Amino acid sequence: MRATVSWNVRGGFVIIGDHSAATGGMSVRDDARAVVAACLQRFGLRRIIVRDSAGRWYELHHDGESHLQTVPLAPDFLARIADAFGLLV
Repeated sequence: MRATVSWNVRGGFVIIGDHSAATGGMSVRDDARAVVAACLQRFGLRRIIVRDSAGRWYELHHDGESHLQTVPLAPDFLARIADAFGLLV
């Protein structure tokens, strides 16, 4: 994995902070396949939520084995996650 990240596990989610912009590394979006593989190996089968350095939130969809697609989080879903886990959005 080439992206620079911080991991935070909450319930059935892995919440990732993408720090690649600050370190000049590859972004989570560009390294999504490797990020998903690392998350699955390290934390098991969970949903993967990412906040990039610009404050945008998205989810890395996977099939339990590999990355399928990257999708922006719907505002209502993000609000529910933020309330449930005390995240700042």
